[in-house]
Amino acid sequence: MGTMTNNDKNFAEQAKSAVPRQGQGQGQGLYWFLALLIGALFWVLPLLVFVNLGRGLDIADTGHYYNTLSRFSEIRSMSSQYYVLWNMLPIGEGVLENRLWVFGLFWLAGGVFSFGVIRFFGLDYRKSPANLAAFLAIWASVYLYYFWWLPDPSYNAMAVILLYALSGLVLWLCAIARTGIAGKFFYGLALLTGFLLAGLVLSRATSAVLFFGLAVGFYLSQAKSAWSGMTLKLAGFGLLGGVLFLLLTHFAVEPLSVIWDRQMAGLEMRQIRGRHTDVFGAISRFLRDIGVESRAYLPWIFASIAGAVFAGLKYVQSKSVRQVLFVMSAIGFLGMAVKFGTHYRDGQYPRDVEVSGYLLVLALVLLATLLLRHVFGGDKTVRGRIAILILLVMPYIFAFGTGNLWLKQSLFSGGFLVAVCVLSLIFLRKSLPIYWHMSVLAALLCVPYSVYQLAQNKPYRLPAPLSAQTTQISIRGGAGGTLKVDAVTAKYLNQMGQFYDQFGADGERAYLIDLSGMSPFLAYHLDAKLMSVPWLIATEKTSQNTFAFILARMDANALKSAWIIDAPEHKRHLDGAALRAIGIDFPDGYELVLKARPPRSQKDVLLYRPKPGYSKSHE
Repeated sequence: MGTMTNNDKNFAEQAKSAVPRQGQGQGQGLYWFLALLIGALFWVLPLLVFVNLGRGLDIADTGHYYNTLSRFSEIRSMSSQYYVLWNMLPIGEGVLENRLWVFGLFWLAGGVFSFGVIRFFGLDYRKSPANLAAFLAIWASVYLYYFWWLPDPSYNAMAVILLYALSGLVLWLCAIARTGIAGKFFYGLALLTGFLLAGLVLSRATSAVLFFGLAVGFYLSQAKSAWSGMTLKLAGFGLLGGVLFLLLTHFAVEPLSVIWDRQMAGLEMRQIRGRHTDVFGAISRFLRDIGVESRAYLPWIFASIAGAVFAGLKYVQSKSVRQVLFVMSAIGFLGMAVKFGTHYRDGQYPRDVEVSGYLLVLALVLLATLLLRHVFGGDKTVRGRIAILILLVMPYIFAFGTGNLWLKQSLFSGGFLVAVCVLSLIFLRKSLPIYWHMSVLAALLCVPYSVYQLAQNKPYRLPAPLSAQTTQISIRGGAGGTLKVDAVTAKYLNQMGQFYDQFGADGERAYLIDLSGMSPFLAYHLDAKLMSVPWLIATEKTSQNTFAFILARMDANALKSAWIIDAPEHKRHLDGAALRAIGIDFPDGYELVLKARPPRSQKDVLLYRPKPGYSKSHE
């Protein structure tokens, strides 16, 4: 263990005095039992996630992910190369087996993260029941990602997994660097950090650059001797880890030149779509949403501010001021309880922007409280807590990409935010009895919230809650397999599957041109070839230009036998004129074979095939 700061020593002394000493018999056993109980309650959410892995399917983004994983050799334009990471693992193409891998990787990354946090703060979870409860709770917090997102192997999931692991490794390295004594284990961690950071570059480049800058600054502020040979060796081993990642990618997945060409074409396509990196635009839109949607949650935010101030400004000696803060906090929490009671009575649930807005405000309030305490309280060790907040919160906000219009998605995954906020409040109060009360309350709230969220709330892009995902379907293409989905999704995919059973292509697979831009999962389900991209989007104003860009990069003769999906009633479906311009006679040379209604849509999707060489048409 490394040398602890004075603040860490004070905390350790409080930990020793707050639990029974050796020889006190049953009292000590009771505290360990309570610690295990509290920590186990946080694992209710991972358990619920695990038992629901076979439920739910989003035919939009999920199709993008599985097309990418199973047909990456057909893709010529893609700006995020996260599939490279996935193809390093000994996995198949099935939906359920990939979800199991994602679950396991979150478990592993969460373990690295929790070990890093415990190691940085010098908390031995083997000797203190309080530390054990914190360790288990932090580990389980990684599954807050599933509160909103289905467990698919997306670039977002990969970025979140890598950020958890990298944050834990950085904390671990800093804990060792503070002692000034490094060994093989230290440089092994540096090698692994460089390897994972190179992977993050392929998944979310902006997040990787942001994380790297913050991590370097944090390390230099914590190291006993910032510019020592130890730091230079760390940089060298980190660089070696990145080189090893590139070599493994080149020889085990595909040549780096192919990845580079695909990346450049993907960025060119992004420019055509107008999806540029707009950090400030995304943040301003998010704050605007909060201003409109969160007015009813002012009591909640008010409670957070009052509670954080009450907990953090411990140096305020005035009894009257502390009483005022306590009353303010009580009023705020009462308002929050009333608001939640109203939601429960109406059968509603807070929107994601409201929840993520609260998490953002809470994190900013805690950061402001730490700064005030440092400036006015003279506590120099608080700088480390400030750095922790910045290191763990900022990259996570950008885990979904800085050009994303829905920045709130990142915050709603708030595992980092919750873990960091809990730890910050622990060290602000420096009081284990208060910590025990907070832990018990959080654990008791975690159980019903988890059950309700996973059973009744609709995850990302599902037309029905998980409790309604009960109809079993068979996936025809890809790796096959079965999943349980809602009735509407089941009907849609079964209709397409029946067409596949009767008219599946003989010999070489046909291309699937999706003019609707609504159903990328059908390419996976029907085992069709891709149009150079895993998802031909039709919902943006510039989609037609993107379509023309893709067609210009393909062999027109190879598309003559393509199947075509269209949604003519959808106001932004792609215009078939681009196909006619390259000699494809659509719609005159095609016949309608199927009409189906996809989930989350009021418009039919039509499936066409070329007239020559097929059996009679049917609907």
